[in-house]
Amino acid sequence: MRLGLVLTKLDDSRLLRPHELMPALGVKLLLLPLVALLAYQGLPLSTAMRQALVLQAAAPTAMSVLLLAEGGQQKGREAIPAAQLVLWSTLSSLLSVPLWFQLTLAMWRIRSMHLQL
Repeated sequence: MRLGLVLTKLDDSRLLRPHELMPALGVKLLLLPLVALLAYQGLPLSTAMRQALVLQAAAPTAMSVLLLAEGGQQKGREAIPAAQLVLWSTLSSLLSVPLWFQLTLAMWRIRSMHLQL
C-alpha cells in the first residue's frame, strides 16, 4: 500500500522508464546472486542450502528500502527512486529468480554427476 502511495506522485512517463535504475537492478538481480553462487561453492553446505542462499540473494529489493528512504535525513527525497527500485526489481525478479533457480539446479546436477563418476 505504501509503495502505491509513493508511486502515485510520479507521472506515467517517469514510472515507465526504468533506465535510470538499470545499474542498481543489475547489481541486485544479477551480480549479487553471482557473487553468492561463487562464494558458497567452497562452503560445506548442502545443495539445497546453497540454492536457497543464491535465491535469497536474487530476491527483489525489500520494502524496507522505501521505508528507510522516507525516514532518512533527506525527508523523503529518495522515496520515489526507492519506490521505483522496489517496483522494478519485483517485476524483473519474475524472470530473474526462475532463471537463477534453473541455473543453480543445472550446476548442482552436473556437479553431482561428476562426483558419482
